[in-house]
Amino acid sequence: MFLRICVIVTMIAVCAFAQAADEKSPETSLSKNLVTNSSIEEDVGDNGLPEGWRGFGLLPVDSYNYSVVEGGRTGKKSIRIEGDGTFGVVSTNRVEIDRTKRYVVRGWIKIVGDEQATADVKFHYYAANGSYIGQTRIGYVSPTTDDWQFVTVTDRASSFPQAKFVGLAFAATGKVEALFDDLELIAFDKDNLPKDFENEYGITRSPQLALLGRRIGNWATKTTINPCQWVPNGSKSTGVETISWALGGQFIEGKTKNPTTSGDSQFLMTFDRRSKKYRSWYFDSQGNFPRGESIGTWNQQTRTFIFEATEDNAVHSVYWLKLIDDDALEWGGTWKDKKGKVLLDMEGTAHRNKD
Repeated sequence: MFLRICVIVTMIAVCAFAQAADEKSPETSLSKNLVTNSSIEEDVGDNGLPEGWRGFGLLPVDSYNYSVVEGGRTGKKSIRIEGDGTFGVVSTNRVEIDRTKRYVVRGWIKIVGDEQATADVKFHYYAANGSYIGQTRIGYVSPTTDDWQFVTVTDRASSFPQAKFVGLAFAATGKVEALFDDLELIAFDKDNLPKDFENEYGITRSPQLALLGRRIGNWATKTTINPCQWVPNGSKSTGVETISWALGGQFIEGKTKNPTTSGDSQFLMTFDRRSKKYRSWYFDSQGNFPRGESIGTWNQQTRTFIFEATEDNAVHSVYWLKLIDDDALEWGGTWKDKKGKVLLDMEGTAHRNKD
């Protein structure tokens, strides 16, 4: 029990770096924007879209409409997809793939709709005859804010060796109205990529999930258990955790080693766009696995997360995590039984290893 709870709290601490959404895009790249008529300010063609663009597909038929409308993030215009269905997609011009390059698509989205609605910027891959092969759809947002949201995605062209062309596409799903602006398709030399290429240019689903990327790296943890029911004499321990992106960047994964107890653990964490909460799942070498939900919310004013969890309807925990800076946090919490008796009283810190 001691090891499991120690590591659970250390794992949950990854969320404490989620600050107010920083939706600024990376600095403008020197690479040429390969999207034709990317400003959306030019005259539109017979299909109502900029030259070289086309509506890729609607499901069901006539479920969505797309158009150039007044009101952009920059400039005067943006592209709007509006409707209610499974998906509505618009694609830009296609670019012949250079296998010595890595590609990035990115853009800004403003979305309103029901809780099932999403909008995304993504890659489409095409065969030599122009037929559609597949997509990299890992950069979508939901109606969590009324402001513009930034999305950036790196290509997965190596997973489509038969692809001859690549292009930027964007889509909306559910009952939605989505605006798209400042769209880019850019290329980098594969042998001379920017530092931290994937974290800087890839895998942005939402501001909340993107902020979890601040925890990618190695961390040193210290945990203190104050004398309590489960640990009458109290205890102190240290640990090392390594955190990385997992499952296509939809989750962060942490692996923790505790030299004090010789125990290993692993966790997955994400932001649940439907409930607008953070969620986590924990496993360890002692055979522990999720028996309850661990759910957290962020308070920007106090720069603190408050998490609650109930295990098998028996033990209820409340713990706080306060952001000190990008490289340090503090936390504390208590675990109580159904009668309110304190079973565990813990606190700790985590600091980034910069070696």
